[in-house]
Amino acid sequence: MNIYQDLISQSELILSLTMAQLKARYRKTYAGLVWVLVNPILTFWVQAIIFKIILKVDIAGYYVFLLTGIVPWIFITSSLVMTSGLFVNHRNALLALKFDPKVLLSSQILDNFINYVLSFFILSILIQNKNLLSFPVLGAFLLNSLLLLAFIYSLTFFVAIINVFFRDTQYILQFALGLLYFVTPIFYPRELLDSYLNYVVDFNIFYIFIELFQTSMWNEDYHRYGIVIMKAILAILTMTGITTLLWSKARHRIYLKL
Repeated sequence: MNIYQDLISQSELILSLTMAQLKARYRKTYAGLVWVLVNPILTFWVQAIIFKIILKVDIAGYYVFLLTGIVPWIFITSSLVMTSGLFVNHRNALLALKFDPKVLLSSQILDNFINYVLSFFILSILIQNKNLLSFPVLGAFLLNSLLLLAFIYSLTFFVAIINVFFRDTQYILQFALGLLYFVTPIFYPRELLDSYLNYVVDFNIFYIFIELFQTSMWNEDYHRYGIVIMKAILAILTMTGITTLLWSKARHRIYLKL
């Protein structure tokens, strides 16, 4: 059974669950949506102050460069962290209601995706770069975001399934993401790395999707952008195939392990 099967037929339920989560989060809060957006905005400005102002990193259009790296990275890591233990944490709903795990996961990812899009547009306005809001760049952002969303859905599904059988997965994941943050060219260009560290970047699947944003929205290298798109599609197809195989083998055993 493909992991995308039934998503269209269950789209109404997914949207309803997503809206319920959004309303529950903002109910009885004074700032509402602002609290969700504080993390990416503060992270962006802290990195900008450290590397642009204090360390004086000499990169043309550094704020755009940082934006194209930090916002997708936050979406990637926050999605993985919040969904790695999703099936275990919602075991009662899954067992009692025979809730489709794909619906639960999809609503969580969609919720986080909305926050990611809002963060990007707010930061684009704050750094006052009009090019970021031009039609070609917005078109690239839309394509990049959809590719990233497809990859994150299959990857988080894979991790959530694995965590049912190996409960330490979510803790190992958080440690690994902390290390990857420093060897992923997010707040510095890849050219600053020593040659041997470039091999680490080449095998960093997350960087494929970071590079989508950097090549199309920062340095506008469209020849390289086409190559990266093909790499991203290959990564999505590979991850989807692996997760689909795992789901077909483990979906009946998940309820026994919860």
